[in-house]
Amino acid sequence: MSVFWFRSFGGRHAFRSALLVTVLFLTASFCFADSQGDNIVSSSVVIESKGDGGIKIGGRKFLVTEATRIFDLLGKSIPICDLPVPSEAVVEYIAVDDKEPECLKIEVTRLLRNSEIGPKSKDSD
Repeated sequence: MSVFWFRSFGGRHAFRSALLVTVLFLTASFCFADSQGDNIVSSSVVIESKGDGGIKIGGRKFLVTEATRIFDLLGKSIPICDLPVPSEAVVEYIAVDDKEPECLKIEVTRLLRNSEIGPKSKDSD
């Protein structure tokens, strides 16, 4: 179907033009993303504690903003005060050079022993 479509609009030159535009668009988007200096990363982690506008993972603070989406074990959206800690979660965040990572999404996958839900659990330095 797509081959016939290209032939009806100029043959193989239209196909080459469409391919060239696609390659240029993808190259430009990668260059723009690299120039911003940030990466979106998603990984399975253990959230050790929360408080002071963030969560602690591996001894490092990750910022949690109003834009951060947080989901419990059932996939229900929850506020950070209802985030159980310690817990395992898949965290999607923006890694920026020389700054604290900013969480975009937190999905709790498993509660760990002594998990607590409350405004603050442990002290987050």
